[in-house]
Amino acid sequence: MKVRTSHTFPVSAPSFWKDIYFHKEYNATLYKERIHARAYDLVEFTETDTEIKKKVRVVPEQNAPRIIQKLISGEFSYTEEGTFSKKDGVYRFRITPSVKPDKIAVTGVVTVKPEGKKSVTRTIEVDLKADIFAVGGQIEKFVGEQIEKGYNDSYDFTLKWIKDHNL
Repeated sequence: MKVRTSHTFPVSAPSFWKDIYFHKEYNATLYKERIHARAYDLVEFTETDTEIKKKVRVVPEQNAPRIIQKLISGEFSYTEEGTFSKKDGVYRFRITPSVKPDKIAVTGVVTVKPEGKKSVTRTIEVDLKADIFAVGGQIEKFVGEQIEKGYNDSYDFTLKWIKDHNL
């Protein structure tokens, strides 16, 4: 299953990446206050002249349908690992769930296209595959909806962040 979502923000591309996407306070606040994650932990963050690597662990709200909850024993979490190429301006990531990581694959790409001097369109494309007999399609549908909802929910939050921080 593929999920694609785009939003336009009133900032430059460099500001989007530095002051929003890789900003530690922005992300911690977004996940705690808007997405209502039970936990958001920045596990790794390294930056060189050519790239930025990050790894986060998230414990989302437990709002999965009953059939999916049966697969989960204990607390569900996921880890996102990604690399941003400064040359290409592209962030590529992989999400690994704590449940059935050998059966569920989530990968994605985030791009930012300038729309003038002080505006960008962020596009996120995610590929997800759940290779689990009888419930794989339901898992893909649920996870896809959650990913799309998360990015859509973050849109208003991000606009407010931009305004509040004079970006």
